[in-house]
Amino acid sequence: MANAKWEFQDEKKARLALGVFGVEGGETDDEAVVRSRHARLSEISSRLALTKNDRAIDLGSGMGYLAEVVAPRVKSLVCVDISPSFLEQAKARHERKGVANVEYVLTEYADFSKHVVQKATKIYSLLLFIHFNFYDFLYYLVECNRVLEVGGQVYLDFNDGDRFKLHDPADSFNTHIPLYKPNRVNWIFGCMHMGSLTMLRNLAPQIGFQIDATWFGTTAFTQVLLRKTGEAPDLGGG
Repeated sequence: MANAKWEFQDEKKARLALGVFGVEGGETDDEAVVRSRHARLSEISSRLALTKNDRAIDLGSGMGYLAEVVAPRVKSLVCVDISPSFLEQAKARHERKGVANVEYVLTEYADFSKHVVQKATKIYSLLLFIHFNFYDFLYYLVECNRVLEVGGQVYLDFNDGDRFKLHDPADSFNTHIPLYKPNRVNWIFGCMHMGSLTMLRNLAPQIGFQIDATWFGTTAFTQVLLRKTGEAPDLGGG
C-alpha cells in the first residue's frame, strides 16, 4: 500500500527527500545523490564484512543508488521502502543496469517482516534512522530482528544526542533550531530527530541485539553495528 507522504510526482521534491548535499561544480542533483551513495559502498562492505554468501536488506533503499553497487557483492538483496515512487524507479534503474539479484518490498510503517520470505544475514540502513524518534527506533529494530538469522547484523546511522554541541556550526541541527519553532506544525512529523547511543545501549539487549561496534563522525552523527542474539519481543498493538 502506498504511503502518500512518500509518493512523489515532482522529481526535485524526490531528490530533496533523499538529501542533496555537497553538489559539486557541473553536477545535477541526481548525480550528487548517486555519488554520495556510491561513496559509502566501502564503508558498508567493510563494516558489515559483506560476502557473496550474504542475503542482505537495504532498509529505506530510496531509488536504489547504493543497492546497485552493493548487490554485486552479495548473494541477494531486498530493497525495502515506504515510497512506491522510489521503488519503481529503483527497479527500472536496476533493470537498465542489469542488476538481477534484487527484490523490492513496499511497506507501510515498520511492517516489512511479513513481506520478507527468507531470513537475512545482513541489514544496512543509511539516512533513515535520522528521522526516527524512540518509538520508531523500537518498532523498526524489532522488525529487523524478525527478518534476521540469529547472529545476523544490522548497520545503521543516526543523529546521536549524546554528542550534540549547541552552536556548533558543523552540525545541521543548529541551523534548524531557530527554524523549528515557527514551522513546528508542518515539521513535527517531517524533520530530523535525535536518537542516542545511550538509548540504544539500553534498548538493544531488551529486543534481542548486542552492539558489536560504534563509529563517530565529526558532529553528532554516529554509526552502530548490532548483532542479533535472541528473538524480538511482542510489542502488542498488532
